[in-house]
Amino acid sequence: MLPMLQGLEVIESTNLKYFTKEMTAEFYALKGMFLAQTGRSEDANKSFSAAVQMHDTLVKAWALWGDYLETVFTKDK
Repeated sequence: MLPMLQGLEVIESTNLKYFTKEMTAEFYALKGMFLAQTGRSEDANKSFSAAVQMHDTLVKAWALWGDYLETVFTKDK
């Protein structure tokens, strides 16, 4: 779990004002993935939501959010 926490720490300490909206949305999608893997489900959902709102045609963000939701759905069954 240590690499996930390090990845999350890097994303949270990155100054996103220098990146395009698409790149920033990718950061939020990756942050959502790391949050989901560390068990912070509500924060992960918010991060994925922010990513697709920022750049609604970013396929990577939609795919990661879909994978996350599928995992949540199958885990709850």
